[in-house]
Amino acid sequence: MPQTKQAILRCAAVALACSAPMTVWADTQSATAAITDQTNTDAALTQTDDYLVLRQPVAAFLELMAQNRGLRLDVSDRVRGTISDTRLTGTVSEILDDVADSQRLDWFAFNGVVHVSAREEAMTRLIRLGDLSPDDAIDVLDEAGLKLERYPIRATAEESTVAISGPPRMLALVEAVIESVPAKVAFSAPARPGRNVIVRRGITAEQSNTPISD
Repeated sequence: MPQTKQAILRCAAVALACSAPMTVWADTQSATAAITDQTNTDAALTQTDDYLVLRQPVAAFLELMAQNRGLRLDVSDRVRGTISDTRLTGTVSEILDDVADSQRLDWFAFNGVVHVSAREEAMTRLIRLGDLSPDDAIDVLDEAGLKLERYPIRATAEESTVAISGPPRMLALVEAVIESVPAKVAFSAPARPGRNVIVRRGITAEQSNTPISD
C-alpha cells in the first residue's frame, strides 16, 4: 500500500479511537485498544452457539447471547418483537443474521460493539468525501472496521459525494471516519530530466537547467 494511503488510514484509526485531543502516546494506546476490542468481537462472532427459544423478547435474547459471548451490545429502543418456538444454530454472526431477517432488524459490529436497530430506522445520507476518491473512502472505512458489504453505496452526480443507506448509527460513524481523514498533502510534480539551454540577454549569456517539455 502506498505510504500516503497508509498515513491516511493511521490518522483515521487514531481519530476514531479518541473522543478528545490527547498526547501521541495516549492516541496510540487508545487506537491499539480499539483494534483489540474489534479483534475480540470478530473472534466472538465466529463462535458457534445453539439456542432453543420457546418464547423470549428479541432484545432479551440478544442481551443473553451477548452476555454468553462477552460482547458489548447497543440495541435501539425501537427493537421490539418476540422470538417463539425457534431453534437458532450456527455462528453468532449467523444467528444475528437469522434474527435480523425474521424480525426485520439491521446489525453491524464496530469498535468492539454490536449495534442492532429496527430496519424501519434505516435512512439514506449523502456523505462528502473531501479529497478521497470513492475507492479510497471504502478502503478507509474497511480499515477502520466498518464493513459495508450489506449496505449500498451509490455514486452521485458530484464525484466528491456518495449516497449510503443503512442504520442511523452506522451512517454517523461513516461520516465521522471520513471527516477524520486529513486533507491530502499536495505533492510537487517529480522533477523532469533537464537539458542545458543558453539564454542570451544583450551581450551577456547565462546557462540554466530547463526541464524538457512534454
